[in-house]
Amino acid sequence: MDDRLNGVSATMAALAARDDARALVARATAWRHAFLAAPGTRWALFVDSPAEFAAALFGAWHAGKHVLLPGDARPDTLAALREQVDGMAGDLPQGLQPSATESPLQWPRLDARETWITLFTSGSTGAPEAAPKRLAQLEAEVHALEQAFGPTMPRESRLLTTVSHQHIYGLLFTILWPLAVGRPMPVARMAFHEELVAACAEDRTPVVLVSSPAHLKRMPEALDWAATRGVVRAVFSSGGPLPPEGASDVLRHIGVSPIEVFGSSETGGIAWRQRAAGDDHWTPLPGVAWRLQEGF
Repeated sequence: MDDRLNGVSATMAALAARDDARALVARATAWRHAFLAAPGTRWALFVDSPAEFAAALFGAWHAGKHVLLPGDARPDTLAALREQVDGMAGDLPQGLQPSATESPLQWPRLDARETWITLFTSGSTGAPEAAPKRLAQLEAEVHALEQAFGPTMPRESRLLTTVSHQHIYGLLFTILWPLAVGRPMPVARMAFHEELVAACAEDRTPVVLVSSPAHLKRMPEALDWAATRGVVRAVFSSGGPLPPEGASDVLRHIGVSPIEVFGSSETGGIAWRQRAAGDDHWTPLPGVAWRLQEGF
């Protein structure tokens, strides 16, 4: 295991010891004060900014809150959630905001067995279903990701994303995993392919792209992808099946074979493959065991 991995439960203690993380720790402190003063234990959280989301999430956890992550902030989504929570926080109507008080706090290791988060399925096959998880489960996922992919990730790299951290894939890959190993989080979520090309043209620091089939299968042929080649070192895809031609397009345009990760909100990550590199077979993630059963 990479000795850089502090573990999700010790994230804030590790950040508090770093000079370059003072701003994030200050925001987490403000959020923690706000949640400590807020009644109830179950709080919905929706924040668009990755850094502010991370600050709010860890502030809530360290205040003893069970955090629920709605997949979006649409009125019908929030209406269905209201009966399940004691309050709402972040970029939501009348949402709790961070306290003006930023007096320093101690950041002990979280109890990973008693710290909870509830995510929701995408709802693509019906109404979104709740998937409660202990922090210990997410911590195990982060360890598996670092073991499987960490050794091949450039130590000094930028993380760019087209996916939301309100779902388990984005939460793990763009918030919890980078924080646990000391990598920067994305600054913002990208909506257009042109943003990726521009980011690579302006800064040649190696890039790890966290994306989805919805984005990768629509790569414009007319766009000049030259700036991405040699800069984008890894592309992750999850959240649905990536068509074979989509995987081939990523390799052709960007020059790397996308790493497809198979899993779900309920199960977490299960396996991965790189089809564009000529391997159609799924490889189980560390800690995952499977077997073939007759008739399936």
